[in-house]
Amino acid sequence: MENRRTAAWAGWLLVVPVLASGVLLNLLAPQPYTGLPLLAAAPLIAGAMLPYRACVLVASVACAVSLALDFFRGRSASATVVDLAVIGLIGILALGVNLLLRRQGRDLARARGIAEAVQLAVLPPPPPRAGPLAVAAGYTAAQVEARIGGDLFAVQETPYGVRMIIGDVKGKGVQAVASVSVAIGAFRQEAENAPRWPNWLGAWTTR
Repeated sequence: MENRRTAAWAGWLLVVPVLASGVLLNLLAPQPYTGLPLLAAAPLIAGAMLPYRACVLVASVACAVSLALDFFRGRSASATVVDLAVIGLIGILALGVNLLLRRQGRDLARARGIAEAVQLAVLPPPPPRAGPLAVAAGYTAAQVEARIGGDLFAVQETPYGVRMIIGDVKGKGVQAVASVSVAIGAFRQEAENAPRWPNWLGAWTTR
């Protein structure tokens, strides 16, 4: 949510000066109509950085400003129609870009949510206490966008004491999930049933 607000503020900080520059160029610069490219660029910026309704608003304002400037400068009706057609077409393209970016954002958020759910299923938070020990853990994946990685940890109270494991499987991201799942499963199986800890697991036991 915070990222969206930041992007929206940045978008408005770009759109407003672009619109104002288009107006000033049209009023003050020598002709031909030098402000048209900037008025047409404003909807494209809005389409990439602002919400859909704001994009519609910017495209409408750009068309209205272009129409008012053409009347003020006394341009012909045919030139006014061309100007409106150019800005309107670019505005429609900007709306299409906006919809595409919104769909991609939703897909990314859904994928990240699934990755988080998988991470919690494979690597749940440890209990706050295990035997005589207070336990706390934190996890930050190397691939931030994926929210999942190959590191693993587990704490388990067993008949032979409290056993712990911290490790890192080969690979990163979703590809490492299967290996993490196998390693954690092997740890929990051995922790409950093996009186002596196998060297290959390299875990720590405390009583």
